[in-house]
Amino acid sequence: MIPVLAITTINQPESFKKLLSSIDYPIKRLSVLCNTYDFEYLKNIRELCKNDYVQEFMLSWCPYNMGCSASWNYHIKMNCDSDYWLFAGDDTIFAPDDLRRADDAIKTCDFLGAEESLCLGVIFGLNKKCINIAGFFDENIHPVNYEDNEYIRRVRHYPDILEKRISIKSYHIGSGTFANISTDEQNKTISYTQLNREYYERLCATDIYNEPKFDFDERRKKLLIIQ
Repeated sequence: MIPVLAITTINQPESFKKLLSSIDYPIKRLSVLCNTYDFEYLKNIRELCKNDYVQEFMLSWCPYNMGCSASWNYHIKMNCDSDYWLFAGDDTIFAPDDLRRADDAIKTCDFLGAEESLCLGVIFGLNKKCINIAGFFDENIHPVNYEDNEYIRRVRHYPDILEKRISIKSYHIGSGTFANISTDEQNKTISYTQLNREYYERLCATDIYNEPKFDFDERRKKLLIIQ
């Protein structure tokens, strides 16, 4: 049984519904974070939170976009009684038996990802040992893109963290997060990505591998774009 499967969702109710219907393995707690301004979306997601394989749904709402890194950290901290956590994107469809295989694999390593991609959006997992050594995800990266690159960089620096990759057939439906937003918001997302890439490249040019401290000036660069 998976102790915690964490899903952050923004604006994809149909994708989220398909994700739930594809769950074929017991989950003790499905931690769902609605990371959106839209309270109606929260109510829609609440109605969808039904699945016989899930013992408990923990539904949270953030009335602003806290960003991908912060949302992953939130799931971990709100479910700190778990020894390990599995994550998936809200537009993921699980292939039969992939959740069981991912659960078996994370029990034999500290950090788990899919062989097919370095991207952590489909299925990935980590345990307390990984967090204690590499730290939490870098919330200076906001709202999205390069948070996985930055974390994998740290994971691979520490020889005591055992990383494992498994082949999976689960896949993204095709993220609607970008497609379902206005042109103005798309342009903002492109700007965010550029700023995050520059930040990540600066980190790569250093020998610093500990958990980055929250930098108000770095985060403010992204917040300015919202105004």
